[in-house]
Amino acid sequence: MMPYASMVSRLVEMVARITALPTDAIPVDEQVVSVGVTSLDAIRLASELECELGAPMSPTLLWRYPSIAQLAAHLAGETVSHDTAVDGDVRREPIAIVGIGCRFPGADNHHAFFDLLCAGRNPIGPPPADR
Repeated sequence: MMPYASMVSRLVEMVARITALPTDAIPVDEQVVSVGVTSLDAIRLASELECELGAPMSPTLLWRYPSIAQLAAHLAGETVSHDTAVDGDVRREPIAIVGIGCRFPGADNHHAFFDLLCAGRNPIGPPPADR
């Protein structure tokens, strides 16, 4: 296990390489998404850490520990709350699905498509002549 300070330095280097920013522009106590780290970057970072540390890493690691300080503490074996950010602000927010809009083969809406699938019918066929 790498010590906390070494882990912070290594993570700063990795994020700097991913974002093409200088290491001194990488904040340690802010969420790494603030400097442009994407979900694909987070998966790549987890994969690199897995190889470097020789232990399995979840691709959701940066979402559970969103700052370099939190991630470094976790990887160094220190206790970290992943429900709050380093500054103490709660980061959990409710999620609401307010609608659905889709086009389904052989059905006018998602209810009809579900019924079609439950009946075991195959809606896939040749495209209409007007397409």
